[in-house]
Amino acid sequence: MQANVLSQIKLVQITPSLLRVIIKINNWVAGEIDLDKKVFYSTPKTSKNLFFLFDKSEGSIGLNLELLMLSTYDTVKIRYNEKILTCSRMKFLKKGIRSPYCNEKVDAQKCLPLDQINCDENDGIDFIEKPQPNLFEEIKP
Repeated sequence: MQANVLSQIKLVQITPSLLRVIIKINNWVAGEIDLDKKVFYSTPKTSKNLFFLFDKSEGSIGLNLELLMLSTYDTVKIRYNEKILTCSRMKFLKKGIRSPYCNEKVDAQKCLPLDQINCDENDGIDFIEKPQPNLFEEIKP
């Protein structure tokens, strides 16, 4: 049975600019979103949290799919074994693969290999979503 993807997270306002993200399935705190900085700070992860879904990969980290769909942040920061891994939310969405492990006990996730998480803005993925032009708007040069 596939878990419902669009009701897996709960956002709890901690301060006017800070939201705590809780995964409802297991009541787990996934991290916090700083609305002013537009950054999601993930709960620390270790090798126990890795997925092995990519060939020749040293492992990948998964983030909740519904969390990745939120447009309230642009950057993801993950503490992994004493390092801070940084990536854009859009790179996780576009280059990550959906984990096949999703059911009533496991939340739907997108996984990205560790060696692809640290990135800069010029890695071929739009760092910030750009608004699409309206079909009826005139395009200006």
